[in-house]
Amino acid sequence: MEIEGVEHEFEPLRTELRKLERHCNPDNKNLHFYHPETVDSALFTSLLNLAREGLKKVNEHRDFFLYKEALYADGQFWYGLFVLINSTVMKFKVDSRQGEIPDQDIETLLVILVEISEYTTAQPGDILKRNYEALGNTLYAFYSKERVDFLLRKSREVGDKTVQNFVSEIITRVEEILESST
Repeated sequence: MEIEGVEHEFEPLRTELRKLERHCNPDNKNLHFYHPETVDSALFTSLLNLAREGLKKVNEHRDFFLYKEALYADGQFWYGLFVLINSTVMKFKVDSRQGEIPDQDIETLLVILVEISEYTTAQPGDILKRNYEALGNTLYAFYSKERVDFLLRKSREVGDKTVQNFVSEIITRVEEILESST
């Protein structure tokens, strides 16, 4: 499989991601620095569904993404998704609206963000930082000790020591931030 073929396969997902971005960020602000204007449980569900489909698509091309090309070869789908997840979960945190999202949806998103980290840590770059932010801020926004234990368990299930270290580093950082804010 070549880059053009993989990128083409991700086009429907990128199109859906752009629609979500236009809906929640109509002023087209840079989501690296701003939160979306509109967040709700429907947006979270849509992000979760895109993440689920995106992971499935990456897993279909496992060797390609692990050994040949970095995750950027998806046409920047995951990069954009990480940025939107990060800014969305932080908007929920800032607005103190975390209770609107079912625990199961939060945990499913966390699992996906852990599983995709196998690919972002394999060929690191800025994509790894975006994964770090999305996973770290999702944990931060929806923090609980049970979720920490859950993430540690899920990272071990991936079976990759780099992923386990990545998740442990995120947990440590989130707990430092939480401790310093009390």
